[in-house]
Amino acid sequence: MIVPQFLGRPEFIDELSLLALDVGARFVEIALMIDRDLAQDAFDERSATARDQTRRDAAALVERSQADNAIGETFDRYEALLEQRPLSRRIEVTRGNIEGTSREHRRDRSPCRAGTHRPATLTSVPG
Repeated sequence: MIVPQFLGRPEFIDELSLLALDVGARFVEIALMIDRDLAQDAFDERSATARDQTRRDAAALVERSQADNAIGETFDRYEALLEQRPLSRRIEVTRGNIEGTSREHRRDRSPCRAGTHRPATLTSVPG
């Protein structure tokens, strides 16, 4: 199972990990990493050219937010979460190059069996 989003709720991450353990599945946390300013730029570009409802909804939520810098604050929460999850595999994002980013992930194939990896999740930051 892949959960392709930022999961800022560690208790849900732990539930996913336990589920994987229960069914004997491999469970790996991957954190896609991008510079804070680049994350903001990417979000702005995607919002300006949003063709799908998901991206339009995300832009609307940020617009309605009471935060001075909603994307920056989300980024900061993401980094704080990762500080608590040292076994997360950090993969540097190559913006505009999904294949390059994917290749970076495939390069790091550290062994990880069910029950041997601390609770984790697949997470990403806007970018």
